[in-house]
Amino acid sequence: MTLKPIISAGLACMLSFITIANLSPKLAAEPLSVAFQFSSPTYADTAKTNSIVVKIVRVDQDPDAKDSDPYTVDCKMVGGSAVENDDFSLSVQFPPSGVWKVTFPPGVNEQSFTVYTVKKPGPNKTFRLSLENPDGPRSAITGNNPSTLITIVNPPPPPPDKKS
Repeated sequence: MTLKPIISAGLACMLSFITIANLSPKLAAEPLSVAFQFSSPTYADTAKTNSIVVKIVRVDQDPDAKDSDPYTVDCKMVGGSAVENDDFSLSVQFPPSGVWKVTFPPGVNEQSFTVYTVKKPGPNKTFRLSLENPDGPRSAITGNNPSTLITIVNPPPPPPDKKS
């Protein structure tokens, strides 16, 4: 019995494995994303205040990344019981489409705007904002709070008149 063919077959198999391993494509890590989100899932004024500061934050999953181009994210009004210019006004001008493109220049990680509330006796009023279509030089996504609910806290209605 000769072992020569068995050793040759084993060596050929080993060389094939080494060759395949050396020719395999190198896997590169995906670049880490930039996430955009509201700093809170809800905002509300109080019975004594007439404004709410809403913050949109940019969270870099790669803290060492440096971008030289801006990022943008769309902020959209998506409904509620509050009516703009009746129950509230904004420090920014939303276009008629209801979608405001928020720009984050390089190095800027937070943008904010103010909701000025109008107090009227009666039930509280709400509206919702949503972040959509993040875009920039690296992968961009919406984060943990892609929408937020704004509540305008109104004073209670006066008690009904008692007739004697």
